[in-house]
Amino acid sequence: MVRLGRFRHRHAERGTRSLAVHRVGGEHQRELGDRLRRLPAHSEVHDAIARLRAAGFRVVTLTNSVAAVAEDQLHNAGLRPLIDAVYSADKAGRLKPAPEPYQLVLKAEQVIPSDAILIAAHGWDITGAAAAGLATAFISRDHRRPLPAANAPTLTATDIDVATQLIARHTHR
Repeated sequence: MVRLGRFRHRHAERGTRSLAVHRVGGEHQRELGDRLRRLPAHSEVHDAIARLRAAGFRVVTLTNSVAAVAEDQLHNAGLRPLIDAVYSADKAGRLKPAPEPYQLVLKAEQVIPSDAILIAAHGWDITGAAAAGLATAFISRDHRRPLPAANAPTLTATDIDVATQLIARHTHR
């Protein structure tokens, strides 16, 4: 690690690839936070969540972001009215994929793990949820794949629309 002005610069080489990571601060950090808060949802997400709710599911979110950022993201994407509760791993004191964030939601929602399903596009999140006993739906958008060393997700779909159709069709609530 070398110090370059106000930024820390780390450089790691792996084979022929190299990666430079900079610590972002001040104005850049605020700009990044603002942009993250305004990210749009994928086009099918609204209808997919509405489908789950119509099938009798309670829909909650669990994020590694702080709750305020998650709330802003959901409001700005027009999804907040469809979400029953927003949970932050911050409240559990550990980030996903540690078991504590998933356990926090299960306890708060008074649900046993086998009655819950996590839908995610990150292999590490699927692995953490599965380790906590939840069913999992992996979104393979853009040819993503689950982690190879992990147990297979309960189901895999190309987008959240397909995943929620499968969940609503095959789960009796």
